[in-house]
Amino acid sequence: MVRGLLSSPSSRTSAPVRPQRNACIRDDDAFRRCTVKVEERLPNAAFALSWTDPTRCSYREQVWKRATARRAGVCVLSGQAIKRGDAVFRPQAHRFKIPLNSGAMILAVSLEMWGGSQADPE
Repeated sequence: MVRGLLSSPSSRTSAPVRPQRNACIRDDDAFRRCTVKVEERLPNAAFALSWTDPTRCSYREQVWKRATARRAGVCVLSGQAIKRGDAVFRPQAHRFKIPLNSGAMILAVSLEMWGGSQADPE
């Protein structure tokens, strides 16, 4: 039985599978189904958010820190376009624990309006 499976044409690949270039676009589409609730403003330019995505994950009081966008995307809070280099907030990753929503971004302007004043710069 194993020989039959190994000799199957579908078990052979001629080239390694590469990640698709449109992965970021698909992530942005997936993030549109999520629910984001701003819980509180934290010191050092951070916010605690609750994130619920019915297909991926759910985080309560997840810490998001201010950063610079490394790629274009879509703000999960406002739906506005994000350009590379824009000020954004991203989920905080730990050394060995990267959250499933680590590719998500929120424009800094969207969160700063919630807090009532400008968040502290990095």
